[in-house]
This record gives sequence, C-alpha cells and structure tokens, in this order.
Amino acid sequence: MSNSFTHLSISSGYSFKYGSAHPEQLIERAAQFNMTSLALTDQNNLAGAIRFAQSCESFGIKPILGITLSFIQKSSKITLLAKSGCLSALYRLVSGINTNTSDGVLTIELLERFNQYSKNLIALLGPQSSLNKNLTNRKEAAALSNYQLTKQHFDTVAIECVSHLERSGNLRSTTAAGRSLAFAIKHQIPSVITNQVRMLEKSDGPVIDVLDANRKLSFIGSATVERSNGEAYLKDSASMGYLADQIARAAGESSSRTLLQTTKSIAQSCELSPQGEIGLGGIHLPEPSLFGASNQEQLLTQLKQKAEEKISYYYQSNQYQQVQDRLAQEITTIGQLGFTSYFLTVAQITDAAREVGIRVAARGSAAGSLTCHLLGISEVEPISNQLIMERFCSVERNELPDIDIDVESDRRYEIYDLILKSMAHQIGKTQTTQLGLQLLRWWSDIALAMQSVMLVAHWVLIHHKLICWQNLCPISALEILGRQ
Repeated sequence: MSNSFTHLSISSGYSFKYGSAHPEQLIERAAQFNMTSLALTDQNNLAGAIRFAQSCESFGIKPILGITLSFIQKSSKITLLAKSGCLSALYRLVSGINTNTSDGVLTIELLERFNQYSKNLIALLGPQSSLNKNLTNRKEAAALSNYQLTKQHFDTVAIECVSHLERSGNLRSTTAAGRSLAFAIKHQIPSVITNQVRMLEKSDGPVIDVLDANRKLSFIGSATVERSNGEAYLKDSASMGYLADQIARAAGESSSRTLLQTTKSIAQSCELSPQGEIGLGGIHLPEPSLFGASNQEQLLTQLKQKAEEKISYYYQSNQYQQVQDRLAQEITTIGQLGFTSYFLTVAQITDAAREVGIRVAARGSAAGSLTCHLLGISEVEPISNQLIMERFCSVERNELPDIDIDVESDRRYEIYDLILKSMAHQIGKTQTTQLGLQLLRWWSDIALAMQSVMLVAHWVLIHHKLICWQNLCPISALEILGRQ
C-alpha cells in the first residue's frame, strides 16, 4: 500500500486489564512504520490521552483521541472519535456519562441530553456492536435500524470492518468483516478498516490472555480468553492494505480503494494539534462561563469589581488613588497573562473556608499582591509593607504563580470536601484543568503499577516456577509519581 495507514481503534495499557502496551510504545512503533497519525481509543477512559499526545509530539505523529464505550447495553460497544477542533465535545460527553451513570453505559437518553456534544463526534460501529450482531444473525433490517438510530446523534457513523483472520463464524473473521462492508456499501454507509489493536507485538498474546482472565476473575481457559490468535497487534501499512483487500473480496468488491480512502478521510478529519487543541505546554484554567462570564474581558471586569469593592474596607480615603493605581497595574498584568479565573477560583475557596469557620492564610510571594489582599486571599497589606507584585507574578516571567494557602491542620480534610462539593460541576465540565488531568494520570499509573504486580503473579502460576518475591521489581506507584 503506497499511502500511510492510520489505526483508528487502539486500546493501550490504560484500558485496565485489556490493553498491554504503553502509549509511548505504540507511538514509537507507528513512527518506525512511517505512519503520520494514530488514534488512542481506550476502554471507558481518557487517562492515557496526555502521555499519548506527548509521545505523538515527540515523534512528529498527529494524535487522534477517542474512547470505546458500552452503548445502550453493557455487551454492545461503540467507538467515538473527536473531530478536529471539537475535542472539548468528547470531554463533555464523557463527563456527562460519568456523572450521570454508575456503569458507564452510553444510552439514547444521555445522547439526547448531551446532543450538542455528540453531534461533533464520529462513531464507529464494529464487531461488538448491536448492528454487527444483527448482521451475524441475518437480521439486516434490524441492523439498518441500529444504524439509523445511532446516526441521529453523531456527526458521522461509520461501519468498522475488522478481520483478525479468525475462522468463519467468529466476530472478527474476514467473512464477518466482508459482510459488514457489503452492508455498508448497499446502504451507502461510510466504512473504515481497523485492527482493534490491544497489543504491540503478535507475541504478546499470552499477556492478553492473562489480562482477560484477571478481568473476569477466573482461570485461563477457552471460556475466558477472548482472542483466537495473535492478530490484534499494531500492524504496518502493508499488512493493513492486505487485510483491506481480503475484506473487499469477501464483500464482492474488486478493490479496497474506497475502504482505505474512507479510513484515511475520517482519520484526517480527526487529527488534533498537540499544543493548539490538546493544550500541551500550556496553562489550563477554568473557563469564563463557570463564573457567569462569556469571555475573558467580562471575567477581568468581574475580578476588578470584586477587588475594588474592598478598597474602602481596607484603606482610608486619602489612600484611594494610590491603591487604585496599583490595582489597575496588577489587573492589567493578570489580564495579559490570562490568569483571571485562577485568582477568582482561589478567592472562592478561601471565602468558602471562612464561611464555615476554617482559618486560612496565604504565605509566600502571594502576599505581595494587592489583588490577593483585596480578594481576601491574603491578610497581608502589601503597600505599607513595601511588597511588590512582580516577585509573585509578572509578564516577564509568564508563569502561573503559586498561591500557597495554609489551613488548620485538623480541618484539612474539610477543605478537600468543601472544594469537591462546591466545585464538582466545574471539575466535571473542565476536563482539561491541570489538576483533573494530573489526578487522572496518577490514579491510572497506580492502577497500571498494580496490574504489573498481578501479571508477574499470573506468570509465576502459569509456568509453575518458584520465584522469590523479593527478586521481582514491579514499578511502584511512588516511583511513578516521582517521575511526574
């Protein structure tokens, strides 16, 4: 195949107990294959998105982000891809699912409720979808009904053709993939080819078996192992071109050109900018809408008014002009740096703490900010103490300043609960905040570290070897956290 192929369905190790490869490994292999873009569509989460995007940027590969979810019922799957410029729609929809369900199943009711987000996403219906199951049972009308129902809620819905070269009758056989392609062609539905990747190497099959058994809490056997061979690995462009030809012939087509071209077209429509859209290297703060503002100018005006309201409380009338001049300079600096929502957020936290009688106090360079003083973040008066704002925050440094807040030690956990309760809607909606993504990465890495321990234990049992546990060296959660 002359053109580079793009894999649109990949589960990494962040698909807990399902995928076996780290995002960095997948990207490095894709670079070796001279691929220009690659997707990450982990099961039920976006935890690997940042590391995946960072690796993509390092190797010059365009990232595509998506997620694989249960759709309507737990056993039916759908893969969602974010279109270029619409990554926030994926974040919002996933947040909506996680905050409104206990099992993570995407239902029609949720799609109707969050239709403004799903309309900006591309959906892939593959071997584990209800559509494909109906095709397998020769219920073409029911399959078409599945497609039409799904199409109402997404920008594009494509049939996902997958062949792991399994024997005829299996979900991922060439015959089944050909049947899906033939159905798509007959009803003029877009179709793509993927390999539903869940491992890096073909030889990683036994690891996948262990993960399947671990996930199902059962012994390794034919009932727990989902794969029938080792074909679910990251294949090169030539191998995927060969599979496309096989699927096209099974569908009665003379060429796989349309299938490959549609796959390429959808991939290009989903390519993201690591910095511009995913936000690598940038600072991510709460959006103006979370404070009742529609843009940064309104937000800055809100900050200025909130600070000015306290001038008469802290200062005498003969000091007003000096204070207003100093405040105007600081507000200008904060606005230029785009940190307005940061100051308002910290002010909300300190105000909420004082309302319930928890003593809080700012320390460090934040005490040099008149804005922090007027917002109630710091009790230190900076003008009479000759403290300067520039040590804390300046245009020349262009860095997010630290506002260190001390609280009563015996009421520390009350603060945590207070923040989570009062800002739960903000955390849920603002998936790109530094705190949210960092916590997500930490918990995922802890889970992966735990998984590595379980893998070692399983391999000990599989090979019936007596190994001293002190000789095993799984990566610990603390080691991982230390590398952030």
